Amino acid sequence: MNKPVQINKNIRHGFNLWSGSAGTALEGLNVLLNRRDTGTGGHSLRVLRYTEAIAEELGIQGPELEALRIGALLHDIGKIAIPDSILLKPGSLNRGEWVIMKTHPRLGADLISVVKSLQPAIPIVLHHHEWYNGSGYPDGLMGEEIPLGARIFAVADAFDAMTSVRPYRSAMDVESAIKELKAGSGTQFCPACLKAFLNLEHKNLINIYAECKKEAEPIQLYGVQNYIDL
Repeated sequence: MNKPVQINKNIRHGFNLWSGSAGTALEGLNVLLNRRDTGTGGHSLRVLRYTEAIAEELGIQGPELEALRIGALLHDIGKIAIPDSILLKPGSLNRGEWVIMKTHPRLGADLISVVKSLQPAIPIVLHHHEWYNGSGYPDGLMGEEIPLGARIFAVADAFDAMTSVRPYRSAMDVESAIKELKAGSGTQFCPACLKAFLNLEHKNLINIYAECKKEAEPIQLYGVQNYIDL
């Protein structure tokens, strides 16, 4: 049995213990995710806020909006089953490593499937790397075959990636990021979801980034207080 699957089975057992409390499960999942991949501090919380803003612009509310929130927060949870040698590699991944990295959406969907209250978020977790033209993964879905929540999230995720500092590059300004998003309309991004994003005021996007950068909360884990930057 390979290492990712073994990790997956161990975590699934933990989820079964948590499944009586969605709040506890979410807290535990966020701790696990941020402990594994520390290079993207604040990313999950920012994309949650951007996703909410796009969804509200499209008139989404109620249970559908709540599923979007959970999916945005936990979109990369499958990465906790990716070996450190790949997840934390400072250089470019080789072809074999990319094959393994691309398993994280399916691993994440499998992980949250054992918690009933998280199951509505599975489409976002599973399909957040699909492209509108069908060239994404894991299933190569095209257009409206891609769940709406995943199409919304893809725009939010790309915007945050471009406007955030990474070890290998500086952050783009808002205008440059928007230009790149527009270039991907109809190929990587759903035109309707991108249009909803473009209707948001730039100052609101900047405020979201600033507010999320300040977010940190103490979480009690195994009796030790940790300050987690989502």
